[in-house]
Amino acid sequence: MNFALSRSVVGMLLCACGVTVASAQLAEKPTSTRDFLQKMDAYYAQLLPDHAPATISGTGFKPYMRYKWLVEPRLGDLDDLPPLARWHAWERLKEIEADQNRGGLPTWFSLGATNAAGRCLAIEVRPGDSNTVYAGFASGGLWRSTDAGLSWTPLTDFLPTLAIGCIEFDESDPDRMWMGTGEGWGNLDAVHGVGVLFSSDAGVTWQQTGMSAIPAQGLDIYELEYNEATGVLMVARDGGLYRSTDDGATFDEVMTEGTWKDIEIKPGSTDTYYANVHGSSANGFYKSTDDGLTWTQTTTGLPASNLIFNSRIATTPDDPNVIYYAIANSGGGMLGIYRSTDGGESFSLRSTQNHYGNQGWYDLTIAVDPEDSDRVWSGGVQLWFSSNGGSSFSQIAGNVHVDHHATEWDPNNPDIFWVGSDGGVYRSTNSGSTFSSRNDGLVTLQFYAMNHSWIDLNRAEHERDRDDGLSEALGALFVACEAPDDAADDEHDGGQDAGRHAGQVVEQVLHRRIPGQGYAAGAGHDLQRKQ
Repeated sequence: MNFALSRSVVGMLLCACGVTVASAQLAEKPTSTRDFLQKMDAYYAQLLPDHAPATISGTGFKPYMRYKWLVEPRLGDLDDLPPLARWHAWERLKEIEADQNRGGLPTWFSLGATNAAGRCLAIEVRPGDSNTVYAGFASGGLWRSTDAGLSWTPLTDFLPTLAIGCIEFDESDPDRMWMGTGEGWGNLDAVHGVGVLFSSDAGVTWQQTGMSAIPAQGLDIYELEYNEATGVLMVARDGGLYRSTDDGATFDEVMTEGTWKDIEIKPGSTDTYYANVHGSSANGFYKSTDDGLTWTQTTTGLPASNLIFNSRIATTPDDPNVIYYAIANSGGGMLGIYRSTDGGESFSLRSTQNHYGNQGWYDLTIAVDPEDSDRVWSGGVQLWFSSNGGSSFSQIAGNVHVDHHATEWDPNNPDIFWVGSDGGVYRSTNSGSTFSSRNDGLVTLQFYAMNHSWIDLNRAEHERDRDDGLSEALGALFVACEAPDDAADDEHDGGQDAGRHAGQVVEQVLHRRIPGQGYAAGAGHDLQRKQ
């Protein structure tokens, strides 16, 4: 099935830019982007006739207005945004820059922060090389380390998206790799992606595949699984489960509804996969034994389909028939951790201890020791560990930042275990007993707001995504939007300039004029200042 035709316009709109809750109040589903804007305008005109600040909070009005600001000027006379518009704009930008003599133009240099990282959604260790590690961030792009995380290099700063949701290698040729873009975990500040990208040079350069989109469509890729034995690439994403037999040039949709959050190939198998879905008419766990062509739902031992919301899967080479299935309930708490010992034919409940608080819709991980199927790690707000197959858990890793999103066992060394959270990347060299930060040099913090000191021009405060309040940093952010020193206003809405940056969707930016130095800006993942 052609990707561009397989996903409805309505579905893409309702998850775009965090307006899902408000759009759900519409009596009729929109038929196009323009129809969506008109219906939402009418909805808010009735709900908030005076737009008083006291009445706006909690209504979704501000996220919607950011979405409208981003989309409306780009529609022109069209009813919908062209699927590849952002990618084509980025390609055109590269052409323009190549034709310019940029030697005399102002330059930018990074100010960090270099000692604290942002939300990490994916970690992959290169097969055959434990020192080479890739980490993907919610709005910080893809980074690579060649010294086991002691230092990092950005690989995707100039791509049309910096939201990296998953990474996958061809283990037989690790220079070939895919990454899924977009952060689709339900948070209002999520940055959506441009589909699945492919690299043949270990991530140095990237190209489109047959699964492409623009961020305003709200497409998010949650997991990729490549079968070296057959050359099949499976994609778990919004709206369905997809299969490619030509490295991603084309895709067939093998499951046609719901949000597919995870897919794993059975260890040692060449044809058996496990996957999970919610937001469909039949939520839960699925199994394929024909290389992803057809799927059968497992219900034995699992809760009713309508109770299952966000969930993740974990397997282990120690016993390929053992599967752990972690499930959140509708309120974001834990519904349960279930275990199968017969290759997914049936499950039994192991724990209902709540590791997620009320955030299981957002932060939920599960991992199993590759050499001991009874050793299990469950990530939610904190990280938890079980040595008895999930019967009981204890909280561990107090030095690891809260809100867990990613896990990775080193395929070359079973003692090395990586986790990713809202605070970046952490590494264990003793099979998950203790962890150390590997965040030096990762310039991936998400900045929500920024203010500059009028007394000390070297001091700036910014609000960030790491749940621990305000911190200080030097300088300004990633957007070249100079204004004359005699500008009349002290504050300006800088969104129009910020939104033109080809590498990052900026939803909300506030600029403050620095006397004699033009304007500073606050948005994106990197502090930069113009020379």
